[in-house]
Amino acid sequence: MPREGEAPIDGLIALRRSLGTIRDETRLVVVFAHIDGGPNGYTVLRQEWLPWVIADPTPIQDSPKTLLIHEMGHACRLNHQQSDAGQATARNIMYPLDIKGLAHLWGWQVDTIYDSYWCNGRKPTNWWDRISNVRLPPDHPFLWDEPP
Repeated sequence: MPREGEAPIDGLIALRRSLGTIRDETRLVVVFAHIDGGPNGYTVLRQEWLPWVIADPTPIQDSPKTLLIHEMGHACRLNHQQSDAGQATARNIMYPLDIKGLAHLWGWQVDTIYDSYWCNGRKPTNWWDRISNVRLPPDHPFLWDEPP
């Protein structure tokens, strides 16, 4: 699995099929599996499915609790934050690296998670088109924009 970009589709298809039918799609799918040779977590953002998460439960990670929240944040459309901060000053859970001391979510991030499909919001429509065809600025807080 690459550190940035998309994971190979064949492996994702096999893993997704192994889950069977998701009876209630309003539940965010989280798969715990060993990820060999890549990041500790990955959010699958592909047109074929609603966003879902793969997290490696291996205890060698610096911050396994925040890793899951970080990946769930991506599934709820949150982008990385504090990318320009050094590891000593970064505190936001959506920081791009998995390091100790990440313990903060800002109020607007909590609102975004609450407004997501998996909490209280409506099902995203055409989200894949908005993530792949619209080029948002690199410091944009969201991976894709939701219509009002």
